[in-house]
Amino acid sequence: MKFRSTRTAVALAAAALALMTTGLTGSASATATGDNSNASVWGPQEGWLPLQPLDRPCSVGAICLWPSSVSGGYFELPHCTTYDMYNWNGIGGWYSRQTGDTWARFTRSNGSIIYPLAGPEQSNWNYDYNPVYHVRPC
Repeated sequence: MKFRSTRTAVALAAAALALMTTGLTGSASATATGDNSNASVWGPQEGWLPLQPLDRPCSVGAICLWPSSVSGGYFELPHCTTYDMYNWNGIGGWYSRQTGDTWARFTRSNGSIIYPLAGPEQSNWNYDYNPVYHVRPC
């Protein structure tokens, strides 16, 4: 009887490990295969933000979001308000031109903050936007 209990415990542990591994692999591949080809940003003051050309620098005081590291442009978020992110499902970049003690917050659909925060004159060119639903530059 003891052997049967141990065998059952080992089988359950193996099944749990398989489920956890499958879940982790599924998450990682879903994130890695997503893209931002249809990414857009909506702001309450300006509506749908236009894609800015690469030859125009990100303005001081704003945070700029690149849908991909090879994209043809970026979105500039200049105001202290919450911007909604649509179809951001993969890797891109951001550059914070904010000043003073202003830190941008990236948040999930439930409003929880995704760390680390984006501080003044910081950047990340390999950022996974998959969990991001909102950005507040201040």
